[in-house]
Amino acid sequence: MGMSGKNRNKLGGRMLWQLLASVKLSVLVLSLLALTSILGTVIPQNTPAMLLEQKVGSAGVAVLTFFDLTDMYHSWWFRFLLVLLAVNLVVCSVERLQGQRKILFGSRGSLRPERFKNVRQWGAFSVNGRPAEVAAVLSGGLGRAAVTAAGDEVSQTLVWETGRWTRFGVYGVHASILLLLAGGMVGSLTGFEGRMRVPEGGQEDTVELNRGGSLPLDFSIRCDAFSMKLHASGLPDEYRSTLTLLEGDREILTRDILVNNPLMYKGIRIFQSSYEIMPAGKVTLGITGRSDGLTRPVEAAIGDTIPLSDGQTLTLLSFISGFQLRGHPLGDALICRIQSPDGDPREVALPVQFPGFDKMRGGNEVLSLLDYDKQYVTGLQVTRDPGVPIVYSGFLLLFIGCWVTFFMGHQRFCIEITCQDAGTQVRVLGLTDRNPLGFRQLMTRLTCRLAKRAGASEPDVSRLSLT
Repeated sequence: MGMSGKNRNKLGGRMLWQLLASVKLSVLVLSLLALTSILGTVIPQNTPAMLLEQKVGSAGVAVLTFFDLTDMYHSWWFRFLLVLLAVNLVVCSVERLQGQRKILFGSRGSLRPERFKNVRQWGAFSVNGRPAEVAAVLSGGLGRAAVTAAGDEVSQTLVWETGRWTRFGVYGVHASILLLLAGGMVGSLTGFEGRMRVPEGGQEDTVELNRGGSLPLDFSIRCDAFSMKLHASGLPDEYRSTLTLLEGDREILTRDILVNNPLMYKGIRIFQSSYEIMPAGKVTLGITGRSDGLTRPVEAAIGDTIPLSDGQTLTLLSFISGFQLRGHPLGDALICRIQSPDGDPREVALPVQFPGFDKMRGGNEVLSLLDYDKQYVTGLQVTRDPGVPIVYSGFLLLFIGCWVTFFMGHQRFCIEITCQDAGTQVRVLGLTDRNPLGFRQLMTRLTCRLAKRAGASEPDVSRLSLT
C-alpha cells in the first residue's frame, strides 16, 4: 500500500530537518566558507576591470565576473552559505535543547538521589546524633535551601544543585555566532564601501562604490590641503589631508585625517587611503603623424574629446599615478579612449616617462603627453557599516559564552546520612560537567566544612583523590 501524501510530507520534512541538523553539513559549510575566504584573499576584490584585465586577461575577467569572484563577499552564493550556516546552527541548537530539556528546564525537585548511585568519589565522616537531627544541622550550613529527597528514622538524604544555568553557555556561543553572521549580513546588505577622489581645493559629494555604481552623500567633503612626508629613500611616510565637511554652504567641521586616524560623521567613516597626482587644468598632448613625423600639440582637459585622423576620436578619461601594465610600473599616465567610426572603443595609456610608448599601438598617429601642471588629489576610503554594533555585541557574547562554557559548570550535590552501629555516617557526593580537578577541591572543602559544623572528627577525603 502506497504512502499517503501527508505521510510523505512528514517524511520529507523530517529528512530535511535531519539534514539541517547534521554535523557533516556544518563541516561542509565551514569548509566552503574557509575555501572561498582563501580565494577572496588571492583574487583581488573590487579591482577596476581595466587593472584586473592586465593581470588575468579579458577571458579571466569574464570568468571571475560570472561567478562574482571579484566581489565575492557581496555575492548571492556567499550570503547563501552564511544563511545556511545560521540555519544549521539554529537547528543543531534546537536538537540539543530537546535532548537536554529535562536537565535545563526541569523543576527543582527533579534532582533525585538515584542520580548519584554510581558516583565513585565522595567524602565521609561520622557524627553522633539521629539522621534527622544531623540533616537539620547540615542543611542550615549550606547557605541554600537543600531539598530533602528521602528520609526516615534511619536515613536522610539531602540533594541540591548550583549552576544549572551554565549549561546555556554553549547556546550563548551559538547565539554569538548568529549575531556575528547577522552583523555581517546587515553590513553587507545595508552598508557600503567606496572611494572618493577629492582634488586639493575642490569638493565632492559622491562615493564611487567598490561593487559598482555611485552613491551621493547628504554632505560634501572639501579638501583644504594635502601634505606628504617622505622617507630618506623617497618613499611616502605619511599622508595627511585637511578635510572640511559641508551641508549645503554651511561648514560642519574641519579636521586632519591620517591613514590610521579616520573621520566619522553620521555613521560614515572617512579614511585616508591614497593620493594621486593629476593635471591642475589642461594637458598638452603631442600627436605625431607616422608618415611625416610632424608633432602637433593639442591642449585638452580630462573629459574632452579630440578628433584624430581617419574619423577617429580621442577622449581623455583619467590620470593615474603609479600606473602598471601587466605588473610593470610605468609611473604617472594619462588614460584615454580611442573610438573608431566602425569599431569598438579601445583604451590606451600615455605614460609621462615613456613618450614613445604609444608606438606599440600601431596607429596612424603616435600619441604622447608633453606637459601638464601637477595637482594633488587625496584618495579617501568611505565606508558605512550598520552591522558593526551587532558584531561587537556578538564578540562580547562570545567571550561570555566561552567563559561560562569552559570555566563554569553545573554542579550537583548529595548528602547521604545513615544510622549505623558505630554512629551516624555522612557521605558527601557530587557530580559536575566541567573541571573535575577543581570540583574535587571544592568537594574536599565542602566535606571539611560540613564535618566541622556537625562537630565530627577529621573527615575522610581519600576517595576524593581517586581518578
